[in-house]
Amino acid sequence: MEPLPWPRANMIGEPREYHDPPWFWTDQYDLNIQVAGDMRDADHIARGDPNSTRFSIMAMRGIELVGALSVNAAKDMAMLRRILAANAKPQRAELESPGYDLRAALKAH
Repeated sequence: MEPLPWPRANMIGEPREYHDPPWFWTDQYDLNIQVAGDMRDADHIARGDPNSTRFSIMAMRGIELVGALSVNAAKDMAMLRRILAANAKPQRAELESPGYDLRAALKAH
């Protein structure tokens, strides 16, 4: 039998540690803004055009992805949250490439 995910396990008295990064989202008029992890004190990499209404910003400290922010890019954020939770270490050059498939970072992990 597969173990229960942490929220359900904790609710029934089976203590499980929570490892997912902090995550926040808000809708502001026509913008969906999501933030995961820690964006402070990091190098920021843009995915898409920050002057548009759809883009993501990834935060790196050294070789570690530590945070992400997305504006109207829910699919990017879904993958970035999984990458952060898995503590995967995608290459900076890959993240800087607009055509990079974020799913590849999880496969390499």
